[in-house]
Amino acid sequence: MHPSKREEIHRKAGAHSSFHVIDFELHLEPIMQSAAGVVSMGGYNTFCEILSFDKRAIIVPRTLAREEQLIRTCRAADLGLINMLLLEECDDAGLLAAALHRLPMRPKPSDANYDLSLGGLRAVSDLVCSYLLRRQKPKHVGDSGLFISDMAESYGKVQAPLLEIAA
Repeated sequence: MHPSKREEIHRKAGAHSSFHVIDFELHLEPIMQSAAGVVSMGGYNTFCEILSFDKRAIIVPRTLAREEQLIRTCRAADLGLINMLLLEECDDAGLLAAALHRLPMRPKPSDANYDLSLGGLRAVSDLVCSYLLRRQKPKHVGDSGLFISDMAESYGKVQAPLLEIAA
């Protein structure tokens, strides 16, 4: 963003006590957790944090150079998870003001009629464990009647509880 445009945004937001503009923040989680709503670009990490903190959001996706933000934001808007504005729509002060005014009343992402799973780490972990257990010949682990593969045992020490399968 051009520095003069950034300065203009800061100046306009400064006139409203309820607005706080953050250009960049390394530890965004505490700020996002306390926010009533979020206006953001559609980067992957910020998008995931909006969903994980269940925040009402307006996302203005980047559309030049790459379209991944636009694709993600359009789909999320279609699912009712967020509201979307295109950058050119933000030049319309009335449209932007109306979107900001509606933001506190919009449903949270968890209210959308969509089964959204944020358990990706656990799901990937389970898939890897399942794969490792199928790929390795199980070995007996004592009189308990439980089996575990060598690779899954190593994985379990680092990433997950002991991975056991019934005999």
